[in-house]
Amino acid sequence: TTEIYTLSLHDALPIYTQGSEAFGVTTGNHLWSSTLGGASTGSAPAVDANYVYAAGNFNVDGGNTPGGLIALNPSTGQTAFEVQLSDQFGFPSLVPVLSGSNPDVVVSGFFGPIYSVNAATRQLEWTVQGSFEGTPAVANGVVYALNTNPAQLEARSATDGHLLWAFANDAGTRYYSNPIVTDNLVFFSTVSEVRVIDLSSHAKVWSYPFPGELAISSNGILYVSREIPNQGQNSLPPSDGNVTAINLH
Repeated sequence: TTEIYTLSLHDALPIYTQGSEAFGVTTGNHLWSSTLGGASTGSAPAVDANYVYAAGNFNVDGGNTPGGLIALNPSTGQTAFEVQLSDQFGFPSLVPVLSGSNPDVVVSGFFGPIYSVNAATRQLEWTVQGSFEGTPAVANGVVYALNTNPAQLEARSATDGHLLWAFANDAGTRYYSNPIVTDNLVFFSTVSEVRVIDLSSHAKVWSYPFPGELAISSNGILYVSREIPNQGQNSLPPSDGNVTAINLH
């Protein structure tokens, strides 16, 4: 049975969520609910054949509390295991990222380190200190992440986290989107423009002066979406809520 997993809203902390819900795709039937053991998270879950993964604070009051990765049984919603990653996890984590054929789950704290957890051994494998913004991308054994200090796109080994190469951004650069990786390029958006980096030369090959969240369709269209209209809050530029489509062919 194909299922949809979501996170339910915590009524006391609207920027957090507490609990996970599972629904059947074809029927919409509610399959199970989980309280995540009382943990709070600001992310969507990630799912593989074995577990549903969520990351965040182990204390629903938020703040500088212990946090890490929670894995649920996809059939029952029961907690399978937890891995504490930090005594001071602070803000809710972003979406956990699965690293393909390896049993590793990459987790980025909000403006914090990157962690890699081996889901088979249920152990933390490596940590990279930094001030990483957004959810990393993983492709072909490489983790791509956006660091704000220093301000750079980093390509790191998914095996042990060591730095393979980096593309330097201007000091103080803030990011609008998570990175997206294709066979030969990595895309990301700062608050001023979309930047496209060649995976071989590690150089910027082009940019587009319209920042936003990024998605690429199966037929090679890059979509750049601004959030709903705002007045420039949260360090983002004022937005009109528009979507731009760019043909990558």
